[in-house]
This record gives sequence, C-alpha cells and structure tokens, in this order.
Amino acid sequence: MKRAAKTLLSIALVSTGFSLLGLLASRVFGKGTDEDSDDFRVGAFWSGRQFVSRSRSLCSGTAVAVLGGIDLDLTEAQPHPSGVDLSLRTYLGGMRVVVPAGWKVHVEEEVGGGQLELRTADPADLPDDAPLVDAEVVIRAGGLVIQHPD
Repeated sequence: MKRAAKTLLSIALVSTGFSLLGLLASRVFGKGTDEDSDDFRVGAFWSGRQFVSRSRSLCSGTAVAVLGGIDLDLTEAQPHPSGVDLSLRTYLGGMRVVVPAGWKVHVEEEVGGGQLELRTADPADLPDDAPLVDAEVVIRAGGLVIQHPD
C-alpha cells in the first residue's frame, strides 16, 4: 500500500511540475502579446489556452500547442490590407482557429500522424478583394481545425 501511495504522489508531483513549467513556457512564449497586438504569439504547453484577437490591423500570428490545446478566435480582428500570415503548429495537441466568414483561407500543410480540417468557404466563392489568410500548418500527432463561426 505504501508503494502505491508513493507512486501516486510521485505522479502527482511530476504532473504538477510539468503543468507549472508549461504555464511558464506559455507566458514566456507569448510575452508582449495582447488581444490588440497586430502580431501575436500564443503558446499552450501542457495546458489549454484561449486567445481572442481584437487587432485593428492583424498582420501575423504564431500559435504553438505542445501536449495542450489552443482556441484561437480571429472574428473580432481587422486584417492588414496585405493579408494575414499565420504559423500554426501542434505537437501531440489540438487547435481550433475561427476566422470571419468573408476571409479567404489558403493553407500549406505538413501533417504527420494527425489531421487538418478546413471548414471554410471555397476561396473561389468569395470576392477577389476578400481578406486573405495564408496559414502554414504543421501537425505532429494532433489535430487542427480552421473554420468560420458556427
């Protein structure tokens, strides 16, 4: 019985340690980013994170989920006239990115052991002057969804 209690305590301590390190890494990774930033960095390491961009000229964003998840909402952001560049990476994690219905989404993907779901309008169905999102997606044993609002 003592051995089981020691094992459970060890697991709890290690898990707590990883959670604290993940929280610290997430804060360091996203340092200087706030909801009004035109360029954002969001990280979720061994944790979950929600981020809503309210930028008035969103140029670029980076989101990385490692053993965690990110819910990224861009519906309140205004795109830069030249478009928005996104770098989205998941490693044993998941991510959901919500973009406004009128935005064109172009994705370059590198998927290994995971899945990308694109639930957006066909760019050919949108006006030529619709805001453009270029997303570079890397997935390693995780999942990522880019969608319009429900």
